[in-house]
Amino acid sequence: MRLISLCLAVFVALSGCSENQVKKDVVFTKASPDSVLVFGLLLNTPFPNPEFTFRKYDPLTGKPSLTETFKAQPPGSNWLASGGIGQYNVQSYFVLNMPAGHWFLECIRVGKIDSVSSYNHILCPSNDSLAFKLIPGEATYIGEYYFYSETMGIVQFDLIGGDVGRANQKIAEYKNITSPLVTQEPNSATYNCVKKRVGLIGYECNMKTAILKIKSPKAVRKPTDIKMKISY
Repeated sequence: MRLISLCLAVFVALSGCSENQVKKDVVFTKASPDSVLVFGLLLNTPFPNPEFTFRKYDPLTGKPSLTETFKAQPPGSNWLASGGIGQYNVQSYFVLNMPAGHWFLECIRVGKIDSVSSYNHILCPSNDSLAFKLIPGEATYIGEYYFYSETMGIVQFDLIGGDVGRANQKIAEYKNITSPLVTQEPNSATYNCVKKRVGLIGYECNMKTAILKIKSPKAVRKPTDIKMKISY
């Protein structure tokens, strides 16, 4: 029982108590100094707590910030809220209150710790990351995404299109967000870095060595278009 309790305590610490989603009573206007980021996510994963880490970067030099990151989980995705089970074909919406600036998706982390198993997977999408710009006082919608993983690793994270109508319906739930939703076509970006092992199977990048390069607008793919094998 002590072992089980310890595992549960560690996992709760990893998954966190906050999803970093905007609270329904937050006030956000065109005069706000920060920004709101909105995007849809279709989850198909046995893991209950995917965590997305965004990192700021300098668009002139391509250097990622070593201090400015933003982490968020889909609504209801932490271990306690989901009952420790995965989410299959579940649609969620991120509504995040983030600082303005240039951002990219650094990694997606999934984990599971219980009495019989322990996982720690990290996907660093260095060949086709997601990059976007947030403007002060603007609510920005960057599309719909598909996230698929297996117990032995993360398989796919892709832009699968846009649904501005649904995004506007979602943002309408936030009565105190008065800035109109602006649609932005996200960019694809690449970065090279030295990878280090984390946990049993996971890897993450040393951002001190990374340089981000914007390639083009991010391609739209159907969930079945890619059968990607993760290699490090």
